[in-house]
Amino acid sequence: MRPLNFTVRRHEDAAAAGPPPYLVKTLSLALKRAIAAAYLAVLILCASDYYLDWKLLGGADRTVLAIVTFVGVLTAARYGPALVEEIREYRRRQGGV
Repeated sequence: MRPLNFTVRRHEDAAAAGPPPYLVKTLSLALKRAIAAAYLAVLILCASDYYLDWKLLGGADRTVLAIVTFVGVLTAARYGPALVEEIREYRRRQGGV
């Protein structure tokens, strides 16, 4: 029979062991800018297809534009403030603004 505090001890041992064995990689600022540039290229292509009536996406051009815009708004709302702070810190380190 196990003691009642068996699970507590197990969790304490895991906490004492330190961080998990896998490493979480963060994206560099240059890579984040490259991803933003690729997103803007896709957004411009979708908007051009819809507004200039190119019909590259068939009849789904308006739907695709809405989805791409929605994904961009959600991403900007989630990651925008942290990205702005990262850019400001980068500029401070470079001696800029």
